[in-house]
Amino acid sequence: HYDVTVECDGSQGSVTSATSGIYDYGTSLKMIAVPQTDFVFRRWVINGEPVEGNSDTLTVTVDKSLNITAEFTRDIYHQSIIMKNGWNWISTYMDEPLDISDVIPYTNRIVGQYNELIIDPQYGKVGELDFLQPGKAYKVKANSAFVKTFSGHLYNTEKSPVNLKTGWNWIAYPYIESKQISDVITNATEGDCIVNQYGFAEYSDGYWEGTIDMFEPGLGYLYKSFVDKEIVFEFTSEVTDDSQSKLSDRTATTEDIDVHSYPNTMNIIAKLYKDKIEQTEENFVIYALVNNELRGISQKIGSNYYLTVYGDDPVDVTFICE
Repeated sequence: HYDVTVECDGSQGSVTSATSGIYDYGTSLKMIAVPQTDFVFRRWVINGEPVEGNSDTLTVTVDKSLNITAEFTRDIYHQSIIMKNGWNWISTYMDEPLDISDVIPYTNRIVGQYNELIIDPQYGKVGELDFLQPGKAYKVKANSAFVKTFSGHLYNTEKSPVNLKTGWNWIAYPYIESKQISDVITNATEGDCIVNQYGFAEYSDGYWEGTIDMFEPGLGYLYKSFVDKEIVFEFTSEVTDDSQSKLSDRTATTEDIDVHSYPNTMNIIAKLYKDKIEQTEENFVIYALVNNELRGISQKIGSNYYLTVYGDDPVDVTFICE
């Protein structure tokens, strides 16, 4: 008699027919792997060794103790994109173009890098943008807060790499988990810059330095590349504390500035001088004002001041330091 253990992750699937138990030598056992919704069968593993082939049906003869595992993998993912009232920089980690017809009732305008769609009260839809494309970022102006959930396959960066042109590129973060920029991008070029709706970072001397250090699912990013290249993403590494990035201790929030009021940002790296002497010891704060409206607050990193100023049309900006 031999012990036979049949197991799997119950949240991903089940095994029918044969079950765990004690069986006589020579017993033939047949089992079928049945995936849960959104999952597919991956493989069988017997006593730690993968079984060749990918059939979901397995027949074994009991001639020793057996530990049989059915492994499944997620096939369909669900992404909920949260929209605030006003402007939102978004992207999807899905592999398929996403129909925006269900989003249109809640939006006034959707802007991509090369095309846009305006929802006009008189003329209806004006523009040629019908889908959110994989790997791309968009700026969406919502007329109310809402959440839209999409379903599809996970973006495959090996099948569809994200290619950058020299200059600005509107890109998606094509993954389901938040990760540090320095862990994800393995081929940054000196002077590269990444911008999202809440801040920015520049790659300098082997470090990402700025007011953001994490990629967040669902956010859209603007990437300025100094050369044409294909981004090499690394999603397998764990989040670490020893990130190759330098981040401000203070992060501006929507309590300071309504970041959703404007579609664009102007990002500044500055040094502060008084009487032609650089001020490096004290931690000053620089405010950007437009007609007494607060548009940006600086954050000090090392001896530099990082400042994101929000706006749309060209305006005069006043800077106040204290």
